[in-house]
Amino acid sequence: MTFVLEEGVAAQEQKFSATEYVRQGEAIQSVLVKIIERSGAKTVTEVAGVAILE
Repeated sequence: MTFVLEEGVAAQEQKFSATEYVRQGEAIQSVLVKIIERSGAKTVTEVAGVAILE
C-alpha cells in the first residue's frame, strides 16, 4: 500500500505478507481502515492488482 498524506510529499509505503488471499485478510483490512481513519483521509483510491514481492 502506498499512502500520500499531502500533495507534493513523499509517499509512505506499507507492505503486507499473508498466506491467504490478501484482499480477504481481516487483519490487513483492519490495518488499512485504521490508517485511513487516523489520517483523516477524504479520498481513497484503489489501484487494481496484487503483486508478490520478493
